[in-house]
Amino acid sequence: QDIVAKSGEGSQAATDALGNSLAQNLGGSSTYKDGVVTAPNYQITNLDGTSSTAATVGDAISSLNTAVTTPLNFSGDKGTGSSNKLGSTLAVVGDSNITTTATQDQIAVTLNKDLTIDSITAGNSKLDNSGLTVKNGNNTALYGADGINLNNGAVTVNKDGLTIAGGPSVTSAGINAGNKTISNVADAVNANDAVNKAQLDAASKAQDGKSATLGESTATALGGDAKYENGVVTSPNYQITNLDGSNSTAATVGDAISSLNAAVTTPLTFTGDSGSSTNKLGTTLAITGDDNITTTASQG
Repeated sequence: QDIVAKSGEGSQAATDALGNSLAQNLGGSSTYKDGVVTAPNYQITNLDGTSSTAATVGDAISSLNTAVTTPLNFSGDKGTGSSNKLGSTLAVVGDSNITTTATQDQIAVTLNKDLTIDSITAGNSKLDNSGLTVKNGNNTALYGADGINLNNGAVTVNKDGLTIAGGPSVTSAGINAGNKTISNVADAVNANDAVNKAQLDAASKAQDGKSATLGESTATALGGDAKYENGVVTSPNYQITNLDGSNSTAATVGDAISSLNAAVTTPLTFTGDSGSSTNKLGTTLAITGDDNITTTASQG
């Protein structure tokens, strides 16, 4: 509203000086002319960013007071938030992994060098109390307290060893080649070394030579047309003349000895005009005479 200077309170010059100083002190484009001070036009920026005008000092102060007494609201990922008016203190605090340091004009938020966290996830990788787990499709790798555990669906590596699905395995239970060929095995040197096929072939060839010598010497010792062929000693063919004069064959030493033993143990039977005597080989048959016959035995 316009302010009109009252007449009679001094000279016109004094009135004009008062009006001009008043307009100057009011600011807001206020002017003084012909005894009238025009209303100021204060530009006020509201809290929402819009602009408004105040035509009096009171309106301007009221608008500014509303802005000044309106608190700042702070919110976090959790919690109910904090409402702080100008002049109050908002504490920015960290935790076991974050430290905040307040100095003039700034609050420094720093990440501690030693972190204490439950887990960290980066893409398909996760670090937690069990170790570091890295996934890529069906492939999984775990690096933990028990060692390395790798699994891509076909190959598994863990504290027990290496296992290939449908293939070899090297585990604490032993080595299983999975019906696969083990190549490039060096010649065994020590007693506990594994031998290769070349060594086995050489040993087998040497053994074959010894076996052939043994077989041939055995066939010779057996006689009876026994032979050694292809690792086998053929049966002998012993010709036996029986007690009745007929012939038979024996295909084993045992059978031949049995037949001969039967013949050797068969006694000779002696008969006279009266009586008889049965004597086995090795016994003595006494041939005696009488008053008219004398018998004399001599060698040959």
